Amino acid sequence: MHESELEDDCIKIAESLGWVTRKMRYIGRRGCRDRDFYKDGHAVFVEFKAPGEKPRPDQRIERKLLSGVGIKIHVIDNEEDFRRLLSESAIKTPSR
Repeated sequence: MHESELEDDCIKIAESLGWVTRKMRYIGRRGCRDRDFYKDGHAVFVEFKAPGEKPRPDQRIERKLLSGVGIKIHVIDNEEDFRRLLSESAIKTPSR
């Protein structure tokens, strides 16, 4: 599976679960993660990779920089891990 196919499939999964997603891109800088996912006031940051592929050096530098200020960029290379990430990241809203 190509990275773009995985990303497309994960977008469909997220949207079916009520997540809003946005494609991310820096202006004049490389290494930006692929997508942000938002739901119930919570944000999840994702770098998609083809199965077994690793982040590029510029992406590793960006992940380290953001990690230093408490932001985690998740590297995802399969749908199962993506589903688990969203499940663990979802904030349950109190029932009314």
